[in-house]
Amino acid sequence: MKKKQWVTLLFVEAFLISNIIIKATNEMCILFMFINFQLIINLTAWRIKDTIFSNADWLRRAVYFIPYITAILFFSPNSTFDTSISRFVVSMVVAVLFGLLLLIPRFGEIKPFFNKELAFFFPPISFSKACMETFSLFSSAIIQELFYKLFVIGLLISQFGIVLSLFISAFLFVADHLIHARAAMFRPIDYLAQLILSICAGMLYVYSGSVLTAILLHLTYNLPLALSYLYRYWVINTAGKEKKVRKVGGGNA
Repeated sequence: MKKKQWVTLLFVEAFLISNIIIKATNEMCILFMFINFQLIINLTAWRIKDTIFSNADWLRRAVYFIPYITAILFFSPNSTFDTSISRFVVSMVVAVLFGLLLLIPRFGEIKPFFNKELAFFFPPISFSKACMETFSLFSSAIIQELFYKLFVIGLLISQFGIVLSLFISAFLFVADHLIHARAAMFRPIDYLAQLILSICAGMLYVYSGSVLTAILLHLTYNLPLALSYLYRYWVINTAGKEKKVRKVGGGNA
């Protein structure tokens, strides 16, 4: 791990352990257990590669979700917020707007992925790889929001109240990405965007009473990058078919 990952890991551990000592509640013990479970998976699952056996990459992507799903299904407390229809509808609209707003700084970075001419300068991508990346981006948006809203905020809210719980959850969300084995792909501005995204998603969750608003915000943010993999495959695959047609046509002539 790099220095920043060690620092983040130590900070997370210090926070979790200190709260277990100070508060000594079941909620903090459960949180400690699953945050560490997720961190361990983040640091070790990268070893599952296609070089070991066929389609191992798909297994690796699924393994990353095991701690999230286990916590969501068996340890999420019941949190009740105002669930009025008007708040839900407003929050869904705001979620999309927030997601688009957070994408603005990334526009210049994402735009080349949808340029037909530039697509050939990126590494070739198979249909399986394109589907796997799209699956990861969509699934992570859904499962991470369920984990950090229903499970993490649900456990923290009785200990720290709503506002502080939102910020702690957002910090743990960013730490999750920073300690991840693929952290090298993220820049400082990406971590800032993740922090803002998580805080906004948490606010929408509390305001609307529905985790669907948080999921929609995250999905909106991930959507362009997810579609870029399928677009790149489509461009390269289409060009390959056209090249074969021209070659066959030329041979017949």
